Amino acid sequence: MKDALNDDAAYLFWILFQQAHLAMSKVRERELRSLGITPNQATLISIVKQLEGDCTPTEISKRLIRESHTVTELINRVVKMGLIRKEKDSKRKNGVKVVLTSKGEKVYEQITKLSILRRLISVLPPKQLKYAESFFRILRDNALNELVDIKNWWIPPQFTDPPYVAY
Repeated sequence: MKDALNDDAAYLFWILFQQAHLAMSKVRERELRSLGITPNQATLISIVKQLEGDCTPTEISKRLIRESHTVTELINRVVKMGLIRKEKDSKRKNGVKVVLTSKGEKVYEQITKLSILRRLISVLPPKQLKYAESFFRILRDNALNELVDIKNWWIPPQFTDPPYVAY
C-alpha cells in the first residue's frame, strides 16, 4: 500500500516549495548579515525606496502582507537603526509617512549590489523564470482571495509586479 502523502501532488509541491523557500531565506539572511540587517528590514527599505513620497505604514502592510501592528514594530526597529524616519503626513490628520534617511539610502545601494538571490535564481532559464513568476502570482492571488474570503475581488499590490524589484 502506497503512502497517500507521497502520492499527493499538492502536498509534494508544498514541501518542495517550503524547502526551497527556507533554504533560500537562510542564504539571503546570511548575506544580509554583513550589512547588519534582516531580510524583513531589507524588504522594508526596498518598499520605502519604491514608494518615495507616498510611503505609509498601511501601504507597507499591504506589500508585506502583514498585520499593521507587526509592520509598526518593524518600522520602529528600523527607525532606531537610523535607516528610516517617520514624518507627519500633511494629507492626513494623524497620518505618518516613512522615508529613507541618508544612511538608509546607502544601505539600499548596498542591498542592490548583493548577488545571492540573482545567483540562486539564475539556474532557471529566462522562459522558466517568467513561467515561475506567473504561477507564483496566481498562487499568491488565490491565497489572498482566501484570506479576504471574497473570490476574484482582491487586487494585488504592486509589490511583486513590475516595475518593483525586491533586493
